[in-house]
Amino acid sequence: MRLFDSFWDRCPALYYSLFILFGALGALAFDPLLFVPLSVLLLHRSWRALLALVGGLLFWFYVSSSIIYPPDWADGVEGVATFEVVDWTHEMRYNRPYCKMKLFVHSFEAKNSSFYAQNIPCRLSWSHIGSRPKAGFIYKAESTLSIRDGNYSIKMDSPRRLRASYSLAEWRSLAKSKVKIILAKFLPVGDTRAFLEGVLIGEFHDTHLKEGLKRFGLQHITVVSGFHFSLIAVILAAFFRLLLPWKYTNLALIIATTAYLLFIGPSASVLRAWVACSLLFLSKIVERDSNGLNALGVGLIVVLTLDPTAALELGFQLSFLATFAILLLYPLFDPILSDLFPKRSATELLEMPFSEQLTFVLLRFFTASFALILSVSVLMLPMSLYAFGEFPLFGIIYNAFFPFLVSIGVFVVSIAFLFIWFEPICAFFFQIAAAILDAALTLVTHAPSGLDANLTATWLTGFWLVLYLLVASFFSIIFYQRRKGIE
Repeated sequence: MRLFDSFWDRCPALYYSLFILFGALGALAFDPLLFVPLSVLLLHRSWRALLALVGGLLFWFYVSSSIIYPPDWADGVEGVATFEVVDWTHEMRYNRPYCKMKLFVHSFEAKNSSFYAQNIPCRLSWSHIGSRPKAGFIYKAESTLSIRDGNYSIKMDSPRRLRASYSLAEWRSLAKSKVKIILAKFLPVGDTRAFLEGVLIGEFHDTHLKEGLKRFGLQHITVVSGFHFSLIAVILAAFFRLLLPWKYTNLALIIATTAYLLFIGPSASVLRAWVACSLLFLSKIVERDSNGLNALGVGLIVVLTLDPTAALELGFQLSFLATFAILLLYPLFDPILSDLFPKRSATELLEMPFSEQLTFVLLRFFTASFALILSVSVLMLPMSLYAFGEFPLFGIIYNAFFPFLVSIGVFVVSIAFLFIWFEPICAFFFQIAAAILDAALTLVTHAPSGLDANLTATWLTGFWLVLYLLVASFFSIIFYQRRKGIE
C-alpha cells in the first residue's frame, strides 16, 4: 500500500479527476459497478481521499442538476427545442448533398408536458444546405425527438432565431474548406486525399476506406484525436526549433497548438491532448518537471467541466484509457525489450557500417513499437472486446507500423504547406507524401482475407471488465513505482 499511496501523491490531479469522472458517470448513467473502483481509490491513506470524494459528490450534484436526458420512451415525441449549432459536415446520401449537424440542445419541452430535457448533445440532418441553421445563433423550433441506441436527433422545418451567441464554427468550416481546396489542387480523387482530409481536418467520408481501416483496428486514425494532435505538435516543435531559442519555441508551440485546436474543433479527445501538450510546453518555459499522468488528470478535469456528457462517449473513454496505459506501462516494457539487444553509444553507432546502423535503428524502432503495443494492449484489449465484441489479431501488427507511416506522410504534407507560396516545391512534397500514404493504405485495402482473424470473448461482462482493469491497473502502478524507486 505504501507504493500505491506514493503514486497518488505524485499524481494528485489524476486522482481527483477519477472522482470527477465517476461523479459524471454516476449522474448520467448510474451503475452499481462504479462503487468497485471508488472503493479501491478510497484505500489511499491520505486526506486527499476525503477531499476527492467530496469533489466527486459535488460534481455529481452539478451534473445531475444541469443535464436532464429524455426518458427512453420519448422516441417520436413532438415538442419545442431551443438549440445552437456546434459543428457540421457536408455528406452525400443517394447522390444528393446534405448537412449532418451537431447541436447543443439547451432545452426540449414535450408538447404534452410529459417530460423536459436540457443541455444534451443532439444530431440534425438538413437537406437544403443553403438554408441550414448557422452557428453563432440560438434557435427555437417545433421539433420531433428521435432516440436510437442512446443517441438523440431531432427533425424540424423552420427554426426561428432568438439571439446571437459566440461560436467559431462558421470560421472553422471556411478554413477547412480552404484546406480541402489545396488538397484537391495537388492530389487526385482517391483514398489518399480522402484519408488526408480525415487526418488533417476530421472529415472522413470514404466509408469503404473506413471499413478497411476498422478491419485491422485502425479506426482511431479516421478521426482527429489525441494521436493527430500530438503528431501535429511534434511536427510544429521540429519546425520552430530550427528558428527559435528553446523558450520561445515552447511559447510558439502553445500559440500554434491552440490555433490548431480552434481549427479542428475542441472535441473531448483533442481538448485533453491540448491540455497535456500545453502543460508540457509551459513546464519547459518555467523550467519545472512535468508529469504526464498528472497532465492527463488535468485534461480529464477540464474536458468534463466543459462537457460532462463526454464521460459517456466511447471514443473518449478509449482515448483516456489508452493514454493512461501508455504513460504507465511504456516506461516498464521499453527498457525490458531494449535489453534484448546490445546497447550502442552514439560514437559506436557512427563507427558502424551503414548496413549495421540501419539494422540497429530498425530493431530499435520495432522494439519501441512493440513496447507501445504491449502497453496499450494490457488495458485496451479487454476494453475493445467488451465494447466491440471482437479484436483483430493482425491489428497488433498493423498498429506497429501503420501509424508510423502516417506520421511520416503527414510530416511531409506539413512541409508541403510551408511551401504553398512556391507551387513546384509544394507539388513535389505532396507527391512524396502521396507515395508514402498510397503504400500504407494499399497494405490495408489489399490485405488478403486470410488476415481476418478476430479474438472474441462473449463471456466478458461489465463486472469482469471492471475487475480486470482494477487488478491490472493496481499491479501496473506497483511496478511503475518500483521502477521509479530504482531509478
